[in-house]
Amino acid sequence: MVIALFMFATAVFTYIAAKAAKRSADTSENHALHAMRIESLAMHIKFQSEIRRLQEKFPPQVNHLDWKPSDDEKRNVRLYWYAVLDEWVATTCFKTETEFMWDELYRNGVVGALSMPNGVFEEVLCDMIGSGTTFLGKRAEFIAEINAICHEALGQSLNVSEHEQSSGPVDD
Repeated sequence: MVIALFMFATAVFTYIAAKAAKRSADTSENHALHAMRIESLAMHIKFQSEIRRLQEKFPPQVNHLDWKPSDDEKRNVRLYWYAVLDEWVATTCFKTETEFMWDELYRNGVVGALSMPNGVFEEVLCDMIGSGTTFLGKRAEFIAEINAICHEALGQSLNVSEHEQSSGPVDD
Protein backbone atom coordinates (compact mmCIF):
# COMPACT_ATOMS: atom_id res chain seq x y z
CA MET A 1 0.00 0.00 0.00
CA VAL A 2 2.81 2.42 0.85
CA ILE A 3 4.54 1.60 -2.41
CA ALA A 4 1.31 2.21 -4.35
CA LEU A 5 0.86 5.60 -2.62
CA PHE A 6 4.47 6.45 -3.33
CA MET A 7 4.08 5.54 -7.02
CA PHE A 8 0.83 7.52 -7.24
CA ALA A 9 2.47 10.56 -5.61
CA THR A 10 5.44 10.25 -7.97
CA ALA A 11 3.12 10.11 -10.99
CA VAL A 12 1.19 13.17 -9.78
CA PHE A 13 4.42 15.05 -9.08
CA THR A 14 5.78 14.13 -12.56
CA TYR A 15 2.52 15.29 -14.18
CA ILE A 16 2.58 18.60 -12.29
CA ALA A 17 6.28 19.13 -13.09
CA ALA A 18 5.66 18.44 -16.79
CA LYS A 19 2.75 20.94 -16.86
CA ALA A 20 4.91 23.55 -15.10
CA ALA A 21 7.77 22.96 -17.56
CA LYS A 22 5.40 23.33 -20.52
CA ARG A 23 3.94 26.51 -19.06
CA SER A 24 7.46 27.83 -18.51
CA ALA A 25 8.46 26.93 -22.08
CA ASP A 26 5.31 28.61 -23.43
CA THR A 27 6.10 31.72 -21.39
CA SER A 28 9.70 31.74 -22.63
CA GLU A 29 8.51 31.29 -26.21
CA ASN A 30 6.01 34.14 -25.82
CA HIS A 31 8.72 36.32 -24.29
CA ALA A 32 11.09 35.57 -27.17
CA LEU A 33 8.36 36.33 -29.72
CA HIS A 34 7.53 39.59 -27.95
CA ALA A 35 11.22 40.56 -27.83
CA MET A 36 11.59 39.81 -31.57
CA ARG A 37 8.59 42.00 -32.35
CA ILE A 38 10.04 44.86 -30.32
CA GLU A 39 13.40 44.49 -32.09
CA SER A 40 11.67 44.41 -35.49
CA LEU A 41 9.70 47.54 -34.62
CA ALA A 42 12.86 49.33 -33.46
CA MET A 43 14.62 48.32 -36.69
CA HIS A 44 11.68 49.57 -38.74
CA ILE A 45 11.59 52.90 -36.93
CA LYS A 46 15.34 53.34 -37.48
CA PHE A 47 15.08 52.58 -41.21
CA GLN A 48 12.05 54.79 -41.72
CA SER A 49 13.66 57.65 -39.80
CA GLU A 50 16.66 57.49 -42.12
CA ILE A 51 14.48 57.39 -45.24
CA ARG A 52 12.37 60.32 -43.96
CA ARG A 53 15.53 62.28 -43.17
CA LEU A 54 16.67 61.80 -46.75
CA GLN A 55 13.24 62.61 -48.20
CA GLU A 56 13.27 65.95 -46.37
CA LYS A 57 16.35 66.91 -48.38
CA PHE A 58 14.59 66.53 -51.74
CA PRO A 59 12.66 69.39 -53.33
CA PRO A 60 8.91 69.09 -53.90
CA GLN A 61 9.68 68.50 -57.61
CA VAL A 62 11.40 65.15 -56.88
CA ASN A 63 8.44 63.27 -58.41
CA HIS A 64 8.12 65.52 -61.47
CA LEU A 65 9.09 64.29 -64.90
CA ASP A 66 11.38 67.29 -65.49
CA TRP A 67 13.25 67.20 -62.14
CA LYS A 68 16.99 67.65 -62.71
CA PRO A 69 18.78 66.95 -59.43
CA SER A 70 21.78 68.94 -58.27
CA ASP A 71 24.98 67.12 -57.30
CA ASP A 72 23.94 67.28 -53.63
CA GLU A 73 20.54 65.81 -54.49
CA LYS A 74 22.20 63.02 -56.49
CA ARG A 75 24.34 62.31 -53.45
CA ASN A 76 21.16 62.01 -51.38
CA VAL A 77 19.76 59.58 -53.94
CA ARG A 78 22.94 57.49 -53.49
CA LEU A 79 22.41 57.66 -49.73
CA TYR A 80 18.85 56.47 -50.31
CA TRP A 81 20.19 53.39 -52.12
CA TYR A 82 22.60 52.71 -49.24
CA ALA A 83 19.63 52.94 -46.83
CA VAL A 84 17.80 50.43 -49.05
CA LEU A 85 20.89 48.21 -48.93
CA ASP A 86 20.83 48.41 -45.12
CA GLU A 87 17.15 47.42 -45.10
CA TRP A 88 17.80 44.51 -47.42
CA VAL A 89 20.90 43.24 -45.58
CA ALA A 90 19.33 43.53 -42.12
CA THR A 91 16.10 41.82 -43.10
CA THR A 92 17.27 39.11 -45.50
CA CYS A 93 20.94 38.26 -45.00
CA PHE A 94 21.02 37.24 -41.33
CA LYS A 95 18.44 34.44 -41.53
CA THR A 96 16.25 36.02 -38.87
CA GLU A 97 12.50 36.34 -38.59
CA THR A 98 12.57 39.77 -40.29
CA GLU A 99 12.52 38.79 -43.96
CA PHE A 100 8.81 39.61 -44.06
CA MET A 101 9.78 43.25 -43.52
CA TRP A 102 11.67 43.33 -46.82
CA ASP A 103 8.94 41.47 -48.71
CA GLU A 104 5.98 43.35 -47.25
CA LEU A 105 7.37 46.83 -46.55
CA TYR A 106 10.71 47.92 -47.99
CA ARG A 107 10.47 46.21 -51.38
CA ASN A 108 7.43 48.40 -52.14
CA GLY A 109 9.50 51.53 -51.53
CA VAL A 110 12.04 50.34 -54.09
CA VAL A 111 9.23 49.79 -56.60
CA GLY A 112 8.18 53.40 -56.00
CA ALA A 113 11.71 54.76 -56.44
CA LEU A 114 12.29 52.80 -59.65
CA SER A 115 8.89 53.82 -61.02
CA MET A 116 9.47 57.56 -60.67
CA PRO A 117 8.73 59.24 -64.02
CA ASN A 118 12.03 61.16 -64.17
CA GLY A 119 14.16 57.99 -63.80
CA VAL A 120 16.65 59.73 -61.48
CA PHE A 121 16.69 57.01 -58.81
CA GLU A 122 17.26 54.28 -61.39
CA GLU A 123 19.93 56.36 -63.14
CA VAL A 124 21.86 57.01 -59.92
CA LEU A 125 21.66 53.33 -58.95
CA CYS A 126 22.94 52.33 -62.40
CA ASP A 127 25.82 54.82 -61.99
CA MET A 128 26.66 53.23 -58.63
CA ILE A 129 26.64 49.77 -60.17
CA GLY A 130 28.64 50.92 -63.18
CA SER A 131 31.26 52.51 -60.97
CA GLY A 132 31.84 49.22 -59.16
CA THR A 133 30.18 49.89 -55.81
CA THR A 134 30.56 46.72 -53.74
CA PHE A 135 27.34 47.07 -51.73
CA LEU A 136 28.97 45.77 -48.56
CA GLY A 137 30.29 42.70 -50.35
CA LYS A 138 26.78 41.69 -51.39
CA ARG A 139 27.00 43.23 -54.87
CA ALA A 140 25.75 40.31 -56.98
CA GLU A 141 22.93 39.40 -54.59
CA PHE A 142 21.77 43.00 -54.12
CA ILE A 143 21.86 43.79 -57.84
CA ALA A 144 19.91 40.58 -58.56
CA GLU A 145 17.23 41.58 -56.03
CA ILE A 146 16.94 45.14 -57.31
CA ASN A 147 16.90 43.86 -60.90
CA ALA A 148 14.01 41.56 -60.03
CA ILE A 149 12.13 44.49 -58.50
CA CYS A 150 12.93 46.68 -61.50
CA HIS A 151 11.60 44.02 -63.83
CA GLU A 152 8.46 43.86 -61.70
CA ALA A 153 8.01 47.65 -61.64
CA LEU A 154 9.09 48.56 -65.17
CA GLY A 155 8.93 45.31 -67.08
CA GLN A 156 12.67 45.49 -67.75
CA SER A 157 16.01 45.05 -66.02
CA LEU A 158 18.20 47.91 -64.85
CA ASN A 159 19.98 49.75 -67.66
CA VAL A 160 23.45 48.48 -66.72
CA SER A 161 25.25 45.78 -68.63
CA GLU A 162 28.23 43.87 -67.32
CA HIS A 163 30.59 45.37 -69.94
CA GLU A 164 29.76 48.90 -68.67
CA GLN A 165 30.72 48.06 -65.11
CA SER A 166 34.18 48.93 -63.87
CA SER A 167 36.48 46.15 -62.81
CA GLY A 168 37.60 47.62 -59.49
CA PRO A 169 35.40 47.90 -56.43
CA VAL A 170 34.47 51.29 -55.06
CA ASP A 171 34.33 51.88 -51.34
CA ASP A 172 30.84 51.90 -49.93
